[in-house]
Amino acid sequence: MEQLREVLKEVLKEELSPRLDRLENRMSSMETQMSSMQKQVSCLEEKVSSIEKQMSSMSEQLDRIERTQTEDVVAMLQMMDKKATARLDRHESQINLLNNRLLAVEADVQKILST
Repeated sequence: MEQLREVLKEVLKEELSPRLDRLENRMSSMETQMSSMQKQVSCLEEKVSSIEKQMSSMSEQLDRIERTQTEDVVAMLQMMDKKATARLDRHESQINLLNNRLLAVEADVQKILST
């Protein structure tokens, strides 16, 4: 019986030991691959985070540009309104002067005709 046990132990060692070694090697290989994949995922997460920060920065810049552009357009319209108002005032003044001169000439003509 004892010999049978010894023989069984030897057979199990011979058969199981290589299989266990192969399984351990496969597990080690899988752990290495898993570690490599974790590093890749970490790298991808960093890249995504960087892209999100860039997108946020670009969005802020776009908002600033849109605000500035609107302010620029309003300022240009106000400047155009001032210039147009100044021209209109100058033309009205010139028209009033011409009207006054015309009235004076009409009055002179009326005096000449009535004498």
